Amino acid sequence: METTRLIIWNITLVDVSKLFEGLGDLVGLIRVRQGGRISQESKLVIAICQMKQVFLGTVFFLHRFVCSMLKSMSPRRKKFMLTFVLVVTIGALLVVSLWEGLTVRPYTLSTGKISTKLTIAILSDLHSTVYGENQSVLLKKVKEQKPDLVLLAGDIVDDRRPAEGAIALLKSIATAYPCFYVTGNHEFWSGRADEIKESIRSLGITVLEGRCTDITLKGQQLQICGVDDPDGFTHERFYGEEISARWDEQFERCKKELKKNVFSILLSHRPERVAYYKGSGFDLVVSGHAHGGQIRIPGLIDGLYAPDQGLLPKYTGGVYDLRGTRMVVSRGLSRSFIPRVFNPPELVIMNIEPLQ
Repeated sequence: METTRLIIWNITLVDVSKLFEGLGDLVGLIRVRQGGRISQESKLVIAICQMKQVFLGTVFFLHRFVCSMLKSMSPRRKKFMLTFVLVVTIGALLVVSLWEGLTVRPYTLSTGKISTKLTIAILSDLHSTVYGENQSVLLKKVKEQKPDLVLLAGDIVDDRRPAEGAIALLKSIATAYPCFYVTGNHEFWSGRADEIKESIRSLGITVLEGRCTDITLKGQQLQICGVDDPDGFTHERFYGEEISARWDEQFERCKKELKKNVFSILLSHRPERVAYYKGSGFDLVVSGHAHGGQIRIPGLIDGLYAPDQGLLPKYTGGVYDLRGTRMVVSRGLSRSFIPRVFNPPELVIMNIEPLQ
């Protein structure tokens, strides 16, 4: 019986090495045949192949490790050890991949338009999620970063969850920092967007609706601009209908109000509208909406799906260069029944520094 098991294991190892070669050849063939230009479908095939390689490599390593331990064990102990290793491996993978602890993700941008470093906290896609009693966990994280400014990039209030969690957060940050807010699609889906805006205004937070406002921080001027979410005009949901002329008007109005040599920030919930942002004159665009693509595989997939971008979305989290305009996309703060895989909720910190 033991000899049979060893034969099966050896056959498996041969198959694994052949699969490695075959998958590598397939990825190379796709790249060559398409002249280096990879379609969405091919990207998905490549990603799946690479994921299989990682998985098979892990299996190969565990097989060698376990076999070396099993040689001197009794059959009963071998069975126990195999079960133990399997359970621990699966458990560790689940814990790491599905961990939803709050993370802080810092970025740095240099510009000649300021003389003193500024720290900006970016909160997006909270969806009324609660982080401890009265949002104590999230508020502590924000306070630790010592921001000069807080930007709220939409979907702070959800259309289905109670708004108390969002209001508790807004009340606290409004008294501690200058705060600016724009709507996301879920505020409009709630059917109470105007009421939500008025509640936020009453807390002393600036609500931007196709306008820019000036603010002075550490003796230097900034322009903070913002536009409503397109669903406030078109109710386009997830499927990207034509952009409303009214949204277009808000965006163009913000552009016209820009001042030369003043660092400008545009708050706009939707990252997929890059055609508008490219070369627009804004120094920084702040967005959310994509939730990090929900499922991420480090080094392989920067998101499996995002609303209004579809499969393998391009703009899910991080900083993107758009012809002189930088766009930062938050992966969001929401936690729900839909799992976030290798994609914990995040507080984004943007450090704006003067050019050396």
